[in-house]
Amino acid sequence: MQSLRILIAEDDKLSATLIKVLLEAEGHVVCGVSSSGASAVEAARSMMPDAVLMDIFLSDEMSGVEAARVIVRELAIPILFITGTSDKALLEQVVESGGLGLIKKPVSADELRVNLSILQHHQAMSLSLREQAARYKSFFHDSPAGMYVADSQGSILECNSALARMLGFESSRQMHEAVTEADSLYEAADHRSMICSRMHSSSESRPYAVRLRRRDGAFLDALEFVQCTSGMHGGTGRYHSVLVQTRGLGDAAAAELQVLRSTIDAIPDMVVIMGRDRSVLAANKAFFRHVGSEDGAIDPLKFPFAGTGSHCSGDCPFTRFVADGKVHSGWVRFVPEGPEFYNTVTPLRSADGSLLGCVQVFRLVPPGR
Repeated sequence: MQSLRILIAEDDKLSATLIKVLLEAEGHVVCGVSSSGASAVEAARSMMPDAVLMDIFLSDEMSGVEAARVIVRELAIPILFITGTSDKALLEQVVESGGLGLIKKPVSADELRVNLSILQHHQAMSLSLREQAARYKSFFHDSPAGMYVADSQGSILECNSALARMLGFESSRQMHEAVTEADSLYEAADHRSMICSRMHSSSESRPYAVRLRRRDGAFLDALEFVQCTSGMHGGTGRYHSVLVQTRGLGDAAAAELQVLRSTIDAIPDMVVIMGRDRSVLAANKAFFRHVGSEDGAIDPLKFPFAGTGSHCSGDCPFTRFVADGKVHSGWVRFVPEGPEFYNTVTPLRSADGSLLGCVQVFRLVPPGR
């Protein structure tokens, strides 16, 4: 287990000493001991520990639960509670305070170790989610394709600059202030609800031809790529839309490839778009870093899926896709002793539903997964 800097908030000196000894025996560092709720909050603000072990009952007017609420809200530092009580109402307050665990007194080394392991895993997952959110924000705002997100009622939560420019606005902020309802973006006012109904009744994902209403009242033709997430109690949660103007781009298939080409470089995972003949139509920078040769071409020894002689060992997702044209995923290696990737293969279809090829995503798996 990684060593942590831990603040103890405990007004019983004997208990505080015992906890300190147990923590140091596990290799952790006790950066401070506080005997009151107010002093625990101040110590957390000044020391910024990795975690706080908080007794529910402390020696001043601010309880451990109240101190935990402040620390979690202001500093996002994880809390593990320590208590000898079994009062149901008080334990419900502990749950609502944002604490990650509860250790009963007298504290044992095993229980402390398990709770700290859970805390570390939670923090690692939270960090990963924050990093993914940051990558998504960058992808969303920097994409040359128009994008917006609406809630279940159709209110626009966020839109990017590319969509604003497409519709004649100077900025995404100006558009968001002027256009609050997603339905007003379309010539057909019931478009969004119709697409949501279709996607709930079918698992197939495909682009939709739409007519968008510009700021000046004119209309433009576009292809829309949609993902509808589910709400907590079923039904539609959020409506995620990617829009690319089709005028001047030729047929729908060209528009589909254009939007994919323009956005995949922002994705940190390896992404490659392949035609039905197994030719590589487009790929992002991450892909070429892994499988490209010195002259920028694809090295067939590093990527065994492209070309007429393509192959992959075993029952890999690409082999299954070639057989049935459906979505597949699983673990693959490009070479026998090479790194392992989690591979997802998704059909690429034109506006009329015909199969153009596939989109493959490869996520590098850290050693010891």
